Amino acid sequence: MTSTDPARANESPTITAVTRRDIFKYLRGMSRPWWGEMDEVTFLEGLYDLDRPPVGNSQLPTVRADIQQHRLPAGPVGFCHGIYRCPR
Repeated sequence: MTSTDPARANESPTITAVTRRDIFKYLRGMSRPWWGEMDEVTFLEGLYDLDRPPVGNSQLPTVRADIQQHRLPAGPVGFCHGIYRCPR
């Protein structure tokens, strides 16, 4: 449901911690890619600014570079096999 209150028109949508947990639990249980028919980066760039610097201790310049480093196949060595299990 969307709000018709003009005062809330510019607010970013938020979800509760419980809802966020439930979404991740659901996604982990899926047997197909959670990003659907798009590639993973295209899906995520519709949700987030991937060209901003990453939060935390990343040595990579952008979130996009971090995703490409840890999520896209790079051969037998260096590929992280799950967004939820990637060791950092």
